[in-house]
Amino acid sequence: MFNILASVAMAAALTIYPETGIITNVDAATDTVEVSTLAGEVYSFAGVEDWETGDICSMLMDGKGTDEVADDEIVRALYCGNLEQFLTGDEPGVQITFSNGNGYWYEIEDSMREGDE
Repeated sequence: MFNILASVAMAAALTIYPETGIITNVDAATDTVEVSTLAGEVYSFAGVEDWETGDICSMLMDGKGTDEVADDEIVRALYCGNLEQFLTGDEPGVQITFSNGNGYWYEIEDSMREGDE
C-alpha cells in the first residue's frame, strides 16, 4: 500500500537544485571531470567520456539538507555545449569571472574561428 506520509517526508528530505558550470579539468588517468561554478565552487564527477575543458555542464545537485555547499553532490551532469559556441566576432576568447574573484579565460585557435578557412 502506498504510504503518502512516508512519501511526503522523503520529498521534504530531498534538496535537489540546478547548477551550471564549466569543465576546468578532465583527467583520463583517474576518470575524473572537474567543474567550476560561477559561484566559485568546484565539484568533480567520474566518467570523462567525451568531456573536454571548456564544456558547459548543467547539473542536478543534492544539497543533502544542509546549508553547506561543500558537501553537495552531483546527482546528474549533462552536456550543454562549449564556450567555443559563444565565441564570435573579433574577440579571441571569453573571460568568465566567478563571484569569489577567481577567473577562467578560454581562448580558441585562430583556425577554429567562425569564417576562417
